[in-house]
Amino acid sequence: LTFGCCNASCIQFRVLNSVISLEGKWIEVSCGIEDGDREYKIGRYKVSSDKPTADRKYRDITAYDILYEVQNMDVAAWYNSLTFPMTLRQFRDAFCRYAGMEQEETELINDGMTVEKTINPSEISGKDVLAAICEINGRFGHVGRDGKLQYIQLLQMIEGVYPAEDLYPADDLYPADPLNAVEIGTSLYTSCQYEDYR
Repeated sequence: LTFGCCNASCIQFRVLNSVISLEGKWIEVSCGIEDGDREYKIGRYKVSSDKPTADRKYRDITAYDILYEVQNMDVAAWYNSLTFPMTLRQFRDAFCRYAGMEQEETELINDGMTVEKTINPSEISGKDVLAAICEINGRFGHVGRDGKLQYIQLLQMIEGVYPAEDLYPADDLYPADPLNAVEIGTSLYTSCQYEDYR
């Protein structure tokens, strides 16, 4: 488990062949509900691939959210132009403005911490900067369905107070069971894939 991990969301779908390629365009994806006019928003994505199928009847679309753009962005010039010292909150707000990424309004645990310039980079990726912001706050970066950057925090595990193993002769005398703990058994497992995003 690595705090600060930020992976872009990907959506892939097939459409009936159209004349215009969507590559490089931003799309908002939602699906309707059958019982009315309500829509379920899936997210906002930029199309990175739009390829016709072999029979040329359909086009296969692959798109990523804004995190994909930010992760591959070189932010060295922005970093070197900042005036230090500043608070971590000012730093993350400045980064999100520069990257064109809207963030959910939240107070993070280390927002008041002072940040100094410690490196003189000729190249640094947006992924490294965002991961450092999230890691120092014990969070994960994620873009929600509304297109805003969210800082995801794990639920606190409250394990209860247990006496030492040698204080009681039986296993059923422990005073508490773990709270906020979920066991993921094989019945909940569907499939798992790994892909290296660069």
